[in-house]
Amino acid sequence: MPAKKKKGKKSKKKSQKKIVVKPRFGNLSIGQKMTQMRILYANNCTELGEEPCKAILSVFRGLFNSKKKDEEPTLLERLQVVNTELSVVQIHSLLTTLVDYPYLKSLIFVNCNLTDDCCIPLSHYLNSNLGIETLILDGNQITADGITHVCRGLVNNTSLKNLSVSHNPLGDRGCLLLTNMLKDNLSIEEISLRHCQIDVTGGVTLFRTLLPQPLTRIKHIDMSGNPITDISLVAIGETIQLNKSVEAIILSNISLTNQDTSIEIFLNGLTQNSTLKQLDLSHNLMTEEQGIFFTEHMKNIKNIVKLRMPHVIGKTALKKLITILEKNIKAAKPSKKKKGKGKGTKKKKKPKK
Repeated sequence: MPAKKKKGKKSKKKSQKKIVVKPRFGNLSIGQKMTQMRILYANNCTELGEEPCKAILSVFRGLFNSKKKDEEPTLLERLQVVNTELSVVQIHSLLTTLVDYPYLKSLIFVNCNLTDDCCIPLSHYLNSNLGIETLILDGNQITADGITHVCRGLVNNTSLKNLSVSHNPLGDRGCLLLTNMLKDNLSIEEISLRHCQIDVTGGVTLFRTLLPQPLTRIKHIDMSGNPITDISLVAIGETIQLNKSVEAIILSNISLTNQDTSIEIFLNGLTQNSTLKQLDLSHNLMTEEQGIFFTEHMKNIKNIVKLRMPHVIGKTALKKLITILEKNIKAAKPSKKKKGKGKGTKKKKKPKK
């Protein structure tokens, strides 16, 4: 009898080795953690007198309702809500739920009718979260007052890399607040401010402040759809030669006029910069003569490999620009070393039979 018990123990040990241990957060598996977060979010909303957002609840459900039985639940790394109106209570309840969750990388609220008050809980979340890398708040009702809270939340944040607040009525004041924050922030690499009602003052200040900064890591700046005019081109031309990080500047539809002087200053600055790879000047006014002038200067700018220009500059100038870009692209590609024979090596002759 004792011998049989020993065999039974051995069989149990062998069966235990075959069990797959699921990833856990403390004492909870991934699926259990997501379920807990969904319930917590719903309870937070209910306690504050509002119904939870169905779109957010569906995000939590979709993470572990897999068709495949053996498929593991996935971590929540990207939370995206689009075209769904969110209240302050719903935003507050969600961010309170996520505050101790360290795996979220992207937070996206597009066309959610977020107001300035929604930025208050967002500020607290950004201040305490050191894992978030992307924040997109496009197409909402955020003004300079709301951006004030966002900037406060990003003062001590060292993880955010991509910030987009496009299609919000920020105005010059909102742009200036963001500029002051970006000046001291060493993590943000991409900033998108498309169609934010920013005028010349905001645009010029942003470029004159950020481009000469030696410690800034900003690589991508998008100011499309703001009437920042030719004066912003001058600001870029006079400061970009000092910049060692920017790789893309998007200036589509910024109300450029036919001022030759501003284009000349802009191009002179570009010839002294070695990092810019992408430039967009589409949907602006430019004459054919200015297009030819631009083309002649582009021959001396070897680092730009992506370029969008107004079609009104004419087919001749566009064809020449395409040729220049093709040469730049070829030069930018790392050269592949041909497998050649080493010096002094000779083919071994086969011994004659």
